[in-house]
Amino acid sequence: FAGVTTTPAAAWDPSTGRIYLLYTMEIEYTDLFDDPLNFSAQSRRDIFGMYSDDGGSTWSAPNNLTNTAELDRENFYLFVNDRVYDGKVHAIWQEDGQPGTVAGEFDPIDTNYIYYQAFEESDFIPLLPTASFTSIVTAPSVAFTNTSTDNFNCYFWDFGDGTTSDFENPTHIYTSGGSFTACLTVSNPYGSNTFCMEIALPSSPEAFWSSTGDPLVTFTDLTANDPTSWSWNFGDGGSSTLQNPTHSYLANATYNVCLTASNALGSGTYCGSVVIASAVLAPIANYTFSAIGLTVNFTDVSLNSPASWSWNFGDGSVLVTDASPSHTFAAAGEYIVCLTTSNAAGSDEECKTIGISTAIEDVFADAVQIYPNPTTATFIVHSPIPMQLADIQIINTLGQSVSYTATNSDNNNWQITITQPQAGNYFLKLQTENGIILKQLILE
Repeated sequence: FAGVTTTPAAAWDPSTGRIYLLYTMEIEYTDLFDDPLNFSAQSRRDIFGMYSDDGGSTWSAPNNLTNTAELDRENFYLFVNDRVYDGKVHAIWQEDGQPGTVAGEFDPIDTNYIYYQAFEESDFIPLLPTASFTSIVTAPSVAFTNTSTDNFNCYFWDFGDGTTSDFENPTHIYTSGGSFTACLTVSNPYGSNTFCMEIALPSSPEAFWSSTGDPLVTFTDLTANDPTSWSWNFGDGGSSTLQNPTHSYLANATYNVCLTASNALGSGTYCGSVVIASAVLAPIANYTFSAIGLTVNFTDVSLNSPASWSWNFGDGSVLVTDASPSHTFAAAGEYIVCLTTSNAAGSDEECKTIGISTAIEDVFADAVQIYPNPTTATFIVHSPIPMQLADIQIINTLGQSVSYTATNSDNNNWQITITQPQAGNYFLKLQTENGIILKQLILE
């Protein structure tokens, strides 16, 4: 009985054969039952009790019966009746903050606080703590509240991720998502108890999405693990931070669309393809023409499906909205003719200088035709009457002559092939016995 400050006193229960042993022992009153062997610390005596059911061979764990040392009060001069009566151990002792101060004729019971108590069997059973706690998850942080009961004074937390704490009510920040087993162990001088709880935290997002529509596309976020923010890159320079955005594409193409979804524990990115085939493109205006005298036939060859046309013939006449109109000029001369084409995606304008003449040679020149026009490389020059060609030139918009080969089966038809064709507008210059004929040629 190391640390015992009074001779132990025993009581025997003849009905059960149990032996009860009581004694006083100094403990640090500032820390319940912390270090009974540390005699240099400020200490007071409490009464402890234990029991044996095998004649003293083994004993129960000691239990503090008085618990007054914490109040800076001391128990001593212990006396115990050696028999158990009515199932109780009867004891008498003195309690005082300053023992040995009995004075004169004063009643020693009043002055020195003589105490009597009949201890029941349950008083000798140490009261073990019961661990419990609650938690509030605000990912990645979890606030733990200790709700343990029954005289605990030490606590140890294991958060299930390799970290621990000895705070009473800690807050812990998890660095990853998942399920963690958090455990609290509480203890007092008589033992310990552990309580565990599963803590579920969302993982970093696993981004995914689906889409419908063309060219107006609706995107639906299908990300797992509770994202809280979204960043979309639509692959055409457009972006959004909405969870489920819509986006309108202006050109037909395949776009690489990426979604980055984030939450407090990280982020994830998913990229996929969106094929746009129904976008309405702005038209590219162009036209061809042929003239007989003062009358010119215009043919629209614009690209990207224009929905409306506006012709300005450069002679002050009213604008014409036909796709391929005919127009008769009032006099010979040069006119700047402009075609403006439009659709839902935009508009474009093409202007050309048209030379109008009523000369006989011009009538003959108008009768000369080239086909197909537009062409890729090879075309036919056809004259309704025999014609002698002294020279053929094909000139690009930079004024440069391009190479070609030409064959003719008679003086009415010539087959011409451009040797290195490039898409664009060209002029075909024919030197005949009647003069020079200029024709517009389009290569696709």
